[in-house]
Amino acid sequence: MHSQFMTFPILFINAMRGSGKSRFLNLSSNLANQGIYVHSNLTEAVAFRTKGSLFIDEFESLGSKEKQTLRELLKFCL
Repeated sequence: MHSQFMTFPILFINAMRGSGKSRFLNLSSNLANQGIYVHSNLTEAVAFRTKGSLFIDEFESLGSKEKQTLRELLKFCL
C-alpha cells in the first residue's frame, strides 16, 4: 500500500535521555518500507538519494551552520 499514497506524515519524537528514542527509530526503520536509519552523520547525498523512509536520529545536530544545505534539502522534500 506504500505506493498508493502521495504524502506521508512526519514524526518528531522528543523525550528525555534514555527513554528509547533511538531504539524506536531503529525498530521503525526495520518495519518501514525501504526504511533507512541514520545517526547524526547524514549527508546531502544520502538524503537526496533516499527512496524509502528516512529515520534521522540526533536531528538537533543538523542545526549547525555547516549543515545549512542539508536543512534546505530536507525542507524541500517535505
